[in-house]
Amino acid sequence: MKYNPAAKNIVMAWDLFKQDYRAISVDNCELISQMPVSGDGSDFWQYFTETIYPMTPGEKEAFFNA
Repeated sequence: MKYNPAAKNIVMAWDLFKQDYRAISVDNCELISQMPVSGDGSDFWQYFTETIYPMTPGEKEAFFNA
């Protein structure tokens, strides 16, 4: 990157829905919900593989915006 994300209050993250990196501004950020996971994360990956991964792009967008 040509700039320091921390200096601009930005976090780089992998977007599981779009399958690409995205820059997220944390100037005004609110956590709406989170999924509890076990120590190894297997419960999250099971949910992702069975529920999110098979969704169409339109279904992912609707889920993301819900």
